[in-house]
Amino acid sequence: MLKTLVHVTNVCLHWGSLMICIVICTRERPIMLRRVLESCAKITTGMRSELQFLIIENGPEKGAREVVSGVEPQLNILYFNEPNLGIVNARNAGIDAFLDTDADWMATIDDDEIISDGWLTSMLDAIDAYPQCNVFSGPQIRVLPENISQWLISKPKPNPETGTPVWNASTANALFNRAVFAPDKMGLRFHPLFNLSGGSDTHLFFQLKDLGEDVLWVRDAECFEPMVIERTHFRVRVKRTIQSAQSWGKSIILRSGKLRGGTVILRYALICSVNFISFGICGGIVRIFSAKFGNAILNKSLTFGCHAVGYFKAILRPQGELYANIDGE
Repeated sequence: MLKTLVHVTNVCLHWGSLMICIVICTRERPIMLRRVLESCAKITTGMRSELQFLIIENGPEKGAREVVSGVEPQLNILYFNEPNLGIVNARNAGIDAFLDTDADWMATIDDDEIISDGWLTSMLDAIDAYPQCNVFSGPQIRVLPENISQWLISKPKPNPETGTPVWNASTANALFNRAVFAPDKMGLRFHPLFNLSGGSDTHLFFQLKDLGEDVLWVRDAECFEPMVIERTHFRVRVKRTIQSAQSWGKSIILRSGKLRGGTVILRYALICSVNFISFGICGGIVRIFSAKFGNAILNKSLTFGCHAVGYFKAILRPQGELYANIDGE
């Protein structure tokens, strides 16, 4: 890794003898990077922690270094660049940067988020309450623009009680013990298959599940994601829903083997295909009497259809390149 990393912010936090390093990956989104760093500057630290930030920018240098220079009076920051494009390249570069520190924990948040003031306190409390746990995750709350289409809109995710085991988590808001990545421990990395498609974080969390590791939820460790307007467009939602299903399918095939995993995904694809047709017919009939309920059923039909396409692609096609393009700024 060159000392030129793709949008990764590394924040080292000292809690007594405990040290946490927060990593944020970014690429050509300096306005968003500045926003998340400004929110990080407002984190409630109290007397039990200190913060150091590390920024990793992916691809060519397109503004992240200048953002870092601008917030240096407020935050203790280091900058790196990962020139090889791809979210996996950036995330793994962030892991390498983290392992070069003395930090015991690595936290990850996205560059398009706003972190809540009490995020750190909630995570520290969770570490204290569940000392046996190596991985924590918190809510990523999407803030949607007004008057957008309701087709394929992301529904709010469940927000269970702190300490609840979860698996379908995200590196948009997560905290990992050093043992997860240390070569002499679990030695995990984000899989290169998902470098431009996304889904590497989902695959990692399910690898942890396969190893018998709990991922515990931290209810009050909130991050907010103001939705990028490009992602609200219907065509983009279709592509992202299909890609998500394809990545999920590829993860199962990687973890279970081509024959067993492929059989499971083929079954999912066929079930979703049947549901796409049956929900579509049912929704069309119901819509005659109630547009609201009919559209809700048709929305489920559309989701099933996208999932079916994604699962078939997981079996038959190479991964897509959804993250080759940039949205936001």
